Amino acid sequence: MSCQHTNPPGYSFCSTCGAELNVIHCRCGFSNLPSSLYCGNCGLSLESIVPSSQKSKSNSPGKYNLDEFIEHVEIQRTQDDQQRKEQEVEDEKTQTMSQDDIADLFGKFKDNDE
Repeated sequence: MSCQHTNPPGYSFCSTCGAELNVIHCRCGFSNLPSSLYCGNCGLSLESIVPSSQKSKSNSPGKYNLDEFIEHVEIQRTQDDQQRKEQEVEDEKTQTMSQDDIADLFGKFKDNDE
């Protein structure tokens, strides 16, 4: 930034002087900080993405190359699998009992008290 103005997140150019900001544009179009390792919008690895000042104009926002798209899908699938496993663990903690099961259980306690 040439004027040292602090711009809001998502800006690609300074709102005061018009200078291009040092951001990394993900394929989804989100503007990330230079220190970001993954996109703050879609989670895609930014390791292989060139800073916007060196980026060719043919890479338009919203377009993925095949390797990046596959990586994005794999990240999403891993997150979905983890959430599914966590839900299964929670479901295992919850047991359902019919009224007959409850009556049998109370009957066993009653038999033990006598």
